[in-house]
Amino acid sequence: MGTYRAMVVHREGDALVRRLETLNSSDLPAGEVLIEVHYSCHPGLSPHARY
Repeated sequence: MGTYRAMVVHREGDALVRRLETLNSSDLPAGEVLIEVHYSCHPGLSPHARY
């Protein structure tokens, strides 16, 4: 598949920070599943959501 965009969550101190990153499918651990999503409307997955 090559590269893809993903929302990745990083821990920075006590905070969890979400970022959209370009990743490579070869970076996935063995046995992981990669799905291709064309549309999503789940508000909790928005990088702009406020909790």
